[in-house]
Amino acid sequence: MRLQTWSYEIGNGIALLQRSSKEACNADDSRMLLELDRIIDIVGNDAKVRVLIITGATIEGDISFGYEPNQVKYEQFLYLLNHVVNKLERLHKPKIAAINGKTFNLFFELILACDFRIAAKSSLMGEQNLTLSAMPGGEGFIRLSRLIGSGRSNVVALTYEIIDTAMAEECGLVNRVVADENLLEEAKKMALQFLFRSSDKKTLLKECN
Repeated sequence: MRLQTWSYEIGNGIALLQRSSKEACNADDSRMLLELDRIIDIVGNDAKVRVLIITGATIEGDISFGYEPNQVKYEQFLYLLNHVVNKLERLHKPKIAAINGKTFNLFFELILACDFRIAAKSSLMGEQNLTLSAMPGGEGFIRLSRLIGSGRSNVVALTYEIIDTAMAEECGLVNRVVADENLLEEAKKMALQFLFRSSDKKTLLKECN
């Protein structure tokens, strides 16, 4: 599969999906989401893939503060965003978000759709879509409310609050915070734990039968 904005590799039952381009992803450029849509289908149908890790979020890949998009294109972008993020959430395989850099807007929506979130210590997170006079397109506000409660999520969404890792861990937004240089290694360790536990369950079922 030829990709322009993502790199995708599989090893030991783990699929690693990373940003491969710093091209802007905004209302005029939906390639990142269209490629992700294809990748989710591939992951879902590939029996060799048992855990998915997503990483590589940076502010360069999101709708930037102050950007004024064409309204029609922006609405199309939000529709696509909603479709892809919902599809990611419904993927019936463990999904780990390895959070690094500045994870806002599009990437913030993606990490909220994952099952587990592990963050590099220096990373920052937040929902900035309201600066564009639009509610989060991927239903991120609802997912955020489930994770940290409606009171806290209102503050994040309505004041554009930027969340550091100390706050993210305290309120339950992330499951673990690690040193920046250890992010991928720790994410893969977490993925391997899921694989081993899954294998143990299969063995137990065989023994019971």
